[in-house]
Amino acid sequence: MRTLQHLVHTFYRNIRPSILNS
Repeated sequence: MRTLQHLVHTFYRNIRPSILNS
């Protein structure tokens, strides 16, 4: 299940800056 990990990684990478920018 590497697709799920990839999705989580991308999601985290997109959410992390979003929270930091908030």
